[in-house]
Amino acid sequence: ILEPTNGEAANPQAVTRTYNTQSIRKIAMSKEAGSAEYAEYILRQMLCDYHEGLTKCPPDGGCFNSVVHAYAVKGDAPKAEGVLALMWHEFYRGSLPPDKRIFTTVMYAWQQSDKTLEAPEACEHLLGQMHKLKDSGVAPACGPDTYTYTCIFHCWSNSGRNDASTRAESLFRSMLQRYERGDQNLKPDTICYSNIINVFVNCGRKYEEAERLLWEMVETHIAGMDSAAPTVRSFNTLLAVWSKSGDPQAPDRVWNILKRWKELKEASQVEAKPDAYSYALLLKAW
Repeated sequence: ILEPTNGEAANPQAVTRTYNTQSIRKIAMSKEAGSAEYAEYILRQMLCDYHEGLTKCPPDGGCFNSVVHAYAVKGDAPKAEGVLALMWHEFYRGSLPPDKRIFTTVMYAWQQSDKTLEAPEACEHLLGQMHKLKDSGVAPACGPDTYTYTCIFHCWSNSGRNDASTRAESLFRSMLQRYERGDQNLKPDTICYSNIINVFVNCGRKYEEAERLLWEMVETHIAGMDSAAPTVRSFNTLLAVWSKSGDPQAPDRVWNILKRWKELKEASQVEAKPDAYSYALLLKAW
């Protein structure tokens, strides 16, 4: 491993760091039982070796994130948070601070967990930490992005809670305000809109509010935000929930959505166009 490269001697610390990161990643990605716990054990052993002076190379953010991701895949959010807490402990001892990648991976762990009622607020707590760390200048790299918020919307959608739509939309409006104040990392996109719409669809059958958000998405795109372009799936999601709702106004709702969608396509204001499934949903609504 330490052989010269391109005529120059390799940096032992850099090689050791790369080797350790790759080793932990390989262990963490293993599907064998206990692989995540073993990866954490290796991580903690590396930290002990570093603090005892046995190596000059501490584990980097990639090592921590690999362990967190291993727990996330298992849906073990508490243990993922434990590794994040360990990284904070190391930061106060002089190591690099956590970044948005590891925070978002912990949120993904909550998204994958079976603690659906707890997950949204646990993620919102993490989000608050991220904003505080960025805004204070303590850890600017912790600033969240649109994907961070999307993870939380997904958790709200899975929660089944009565307050899910209200809480999720409040969070969404807060994200938009930060974007409008200049945070380009929080630019809304198609996936973000789709997930906030799903909260209204899945929690409380609030189809009118979901449709309102669809048209907001369309208007945002028409106003020049290409990242928020509605897809065929965006429209078909609303057509499907109305057609299956059994609501007396469902046929008119489906017809009006489809009619307006076709007009937008003919005016070249959206790229997506109705497909065979779209028309099948229209028939189903009747």
